[in-house]
Amino acid sequence: MPYTLNIEFAGLCLFVAQASTGAGVPNKMHVVMPVRAGGGEHSLHRHVPLLVFNTGHLNGKAPVPGVDAHVLLRDLFFELPGTGASLKICPDIADLTPVTTGHPLIPGVLEDSDLITTRFTLVNGEMTGLFAGACWEWTAGEVRRIAHRVRWTAKMPDEELSLELKGLHPEGDPMTITLKPLGTDPIITLEVHHSPPGDLPPEAGEPEEPALDEEAQHFGTYYSLFPAGTPVQVPKFKSVKACTPKGGTGCELLGDQGGSPYTCMVAGYTGP
Repeated sequence: MPYTLNIEFAGLCLFVAQASTGAGVPNKMHVVMPVRAGGGEHSLHRHVPLLVFNTGHLNGKAPVPGVDAHVLLRDLFFELPGTGASLKICPDIADLTPVTTGHPLIPGVLEDSDLITTRFTLVNGEMTGLFAGACWEWTAGEVRRIAHRVRWTAKMPDEELSLELKGLHPEGDPMTITLKPLGTDPIITLEVHHSPPGDLPPEAGEPEEPALDEEAQHFGTYYSLFPAGTPVQVPKFKSVKACTPKGGTGCELLGDQGGSPYTCMVAGYTGP
């Protein structure tokens, strides 16, 4: 039976739109997570790529309240097959394209680059929702919401999901996890986090609100995926609720689903 797949991405996740280059080459949306070591294995600024899903998806019988599986995604990648993905990026996401004009991504970033820790390549579905987070000054004089959590939705034709995690780097330990949809309106929900340990489930701490005009601490990591000399633009914090999300067609505004809206916002890149 066909089902709906929802993947919720939270933290330092760069959505990179890759348009078709010709017949037989589908549109792809890559979600790449830049390496953020942060000065040591136990540093508060170190980012961990983590997959979370309810263990009920392992047998497809019923959700198991409060019991989730956690899979470390470091050095792994996943490709969601299909005939083409939407390249739409919701307006409450900071788009790096105007900032980096003339400075395309470093070659290999969408493949096996050592600059990224994890990659998802989506060849099916579209961005359907987000939690728009706090209010930031992204361009001078403009205060706006910038999302830190995004939902991707794909309609799947099969009865289960073969989540084949392949090695992105030699250190990666490939694995395949078979997940089954739940509910009378069948659905599989995955969470993909790329955040510091203190912001990860199941015991994410209370995020500390920045000072006025303080720059988003970790956002600059995205520019490590671009060549030296690329301009760097980082959001400056303004407030929690003093601006209105833009929303947009097909971009549902979601309730707060965890994660820090102050350090690890997602970003978009639609090409040079």
